[in-house]
Amino acid sequence: MAAVVPGLASMGTLLVVAFQLRVLSRQAREQARQTQATAEAIRASVYLSTMQTMVSIDQFLADRPRLRADLYGRRPGSWRSRRRQQRDAGAEMLFDLFKMVFAVVDHHETDDVKAWQNYITSVIHESPTLQDFWRRNGYWYSQSMQDILDDWKDH
Repeated sequence: MAAVVPGLASMGTLLVVAFQLRVLSRQAREQARQTQATAEAIRASVYLSTMQTMVSIDQFLADRPRLRADLYGRRPGSWRSRRRQQRDAGAEMLFDLFKMVFAVVDHHETDDVKAWQNYITSVIHESPTLQDFWRRNGYWYSQSMQDILDDWKDH
């Protein structure tokens, strides 16, 4: 009997240790999940901040078409055309907006995604300016955005 009590105590201790290890394992997984979510939030914040800065630059250059022509390069006949530079700047702002939408599409409701798709497709189909800008500058954007827009424009 004297040997049974210490044996039971040892078994009890092992069960407590096993339970504690299980709890620690669960906590470690949760901490890893939270760390990953935090990293994703930071990436999204940096991305959106960068895109907002880009749109601000687009707006700045839309108001200064000659500077835009100097920075982006002059196309034949277009460097003096304030309207042409402003159209390109406006098109760039819209494509930058579309890029932001695509970047956060997983966070939209299904109906919102469809609405954005309809809006983007409609605007591009109806706008010769957007079509021309995309044809000339689509390579500026990610391959995934190119694939999406090329797929959508065929529908």
